[in-house]
This record gives sequence, C-alpha cells and structure tokens, in this order.
Amino acid sequence: MFDHLETYCMFIGQPRSGHSLVGALLDAHPDMLVSIELDALSRIRDGVGRAALFDEIAGHARRFGAAGRIHMDYDYSIPGAWQGRQRRLRVIGDKKGGRSSWWLHDEPALLGRLRETVRLPVRFIHVVRSVWDNIATISTRGMPLDDAIRWYFETCEAIEGIKARLPAGDLFELRHEAMVADPRGQLFALADVLGLERNAQWADACAAVVHPKPSRTRHRVEWTAARKALVRRGVERFAWLPPEDVDFDAAPILGAEAA
Repeated sequence: MFDHLETYCMFIGQPRSGHSLVGALLDAHPDMLVSIELDALSRIRDGVGRAALFDEIAGHARRFGAAGRIHMDYDYSIPGAWQGRQRRLRVIGDKKGGRSSWWLHDEPALLGRLRETVRLPVRFIHVVRSVWDNIATISTRGMPLDDAIRWYFETCEAIEGIKARLPAGDLFELRHEAMVADPRGQLFALADVLGLERNAQWADACAAVVHPKPSRTRHRVEWTAARKALVRRGVERFAWLPPEDVDFDAAPILGAEAA
C-alpha cells in the first residue's frame, strides 16, 4: 500500500480554522490518504517508526470512515469521491493543525524527527481563517472570549516560529474563505503543491459539499471596543493574517467601557 509514496502532508495553524474540511477534501483524492486527528507528531515523539506510523494513519482513517466521518458535529462525507480507498497511494498525511503547531513550537527537534521518520519530502498546509470568526469559534467551543483572543495570538507566535524554519516551497498557505469561494481552484493549487493529479471528478465532488458562504461566528459573541482594538493590534503583528473584513461592522459592539 505504501510502496509508491512520494510526499508526506501535515497541517499547522489555528484550531477551528477549517483544517478538518481541507483534510477531508484531500483524503477524497484518489491518490491521497489523510487521517483526521490522529496526532501523528505525538506518535513520532513516542518513537513510532515509519511503517507503524503509516499503518496507524491508515487504520485511523478507516475507523473515521466506519464511524460516519463525523467530527465536531460536522459530516465530512464526500459522495462520489475516493474516501476510504486509493487508486495509487502517492501522498499520506494527518490533519491535526493546532496541536501540531504547539508540538513543533515546544519541541523544535520534532521537525527533524518527522523528516527522519517518514523519509519523504514533507509539505505543510497552513489554513488561515478570518481572525474574527476563528477567535469567535474558539470561544463558542468553551473558552472565554478574552482568553480566546490571548491564546489565538500566542498560537500565532508559535506558527510564526515554525514558518521561519520551513523552506518557502514546503509551505502552502490557504485562506479558508478562498476555499469557500473557489473550491476547485484551491484544490487544484493544493494538488500542484502535493504533486497530485488535477482530477476533475475529485474536484467536482468536493466542490459540491463545500458550503457556499463562510460561517460568520463573529456575530455570536460580544465584541467590546477594547476587544476589537486588541485583535487589531494583534493582526498588525503577523503579515500572513488576513486583513480586517470590511463587513465586520455589522457585528454588535458594546461600549468602550464594557469589559
């Protein structure tokens, strides 16, 4: 099954930024296999070797499929695609963006151990979502908004350090909103980076399940003037973060005196 592998794919970035969707879309390609939330870096950290790691990725993907491809209450099934089967497996990987970012930040040597273990060129995918929606989604999943803002930018610092250690050609930065607006175009760009065929049937099947509009969770939390200012200052520190959305003012805002 693994005799024709050419590339290993992994994700870095913020939780709740759209990595799971991208991982599922890539897993639907006829020549690619992606596990969802295995946390492959933790397995490498524990000393798992190449063959065992790939077996774990494949096994985790099979179990995910058998359980209905549901993650965080979302259905990642893609009818008419290649989920659960491969034509000629050329790219393998694991989707665990947020935790992987912290592993690589806290233990920098893991980057070298990753490459030594997989013995393949490694391509990193960094999915970037609107800052406001990303922070709001983190908060609605159980973290107080002020803590979510602080933690979000701490994670940005970790990601910045990782990006500085990667050759430019090893990293693909994908805007979540761009995937929503043009799934075929973005999938073909990902295929190019990973050395995969621009398979039209795959792209059409994936495009059919991508929601036509991004989720605007920003409107589900209360943004004080102080919180907005804090986020804007944070955005200015990282050139790769998307600029402020022009329609954000539609969101409710409390007075500057509110906490």
